[in-house]
Amino acid sequence: MNAFHEEEALEERVAHQGFIPEETVLLRGVAAVNRELIRKAVGQEAPWKATIDLDSTLIETHKREAYTTYLGEKEYHPVIAYWAEQDLVVADEFRDGNVPATMALLPVLQEAILALPETVRLVRFRSDSAAYVHELLDWCRKEIPGRPPVRDVGEN
Repeated sequence: MNAFHEEEALEERVAHQGFIPEETVLLRGVAAVNRELIRKAVGQEAPWKATIDLDSTLIETHKREAYTTYLGEKEYHPVIAYWAEQDLVVADEFRDGNVPATMALLPVLQEAILALPETVRLVRFRSDSAAYVHELLDWCRKEIPGRPPVRDVGEN
């Protein structure tokens, strides 16, 4: 992990405040490779729908530089965007343990949608209550250029 961060970007980290540094050039490169792998994985299928599951999890660590979670444990708190129909992770973000589950989920969802092949015409979104954030929900109601709006899995 340390090879992918820039020390200057982490200077603003504070132990009791959630902080997500800007993505580095190296991490943007990994995301580009992931998008290409997704396109190759679906191959000639031309999928037309995608259900994106967005969730975070706590991962225990003993690393000295790790921050504690709301539970007081040293953990990391990554977010994963998973394409259910294809069994693929389409976006992710590695986060410190002190980053709230509700913080800045929209960019991860947007990255997930960008990773989808152009053949996808219907995007559905699932998450737990952490995604009940007005910014994210309002964005889901809007038209994505070249695609219909993101739909809640409860809609027809």
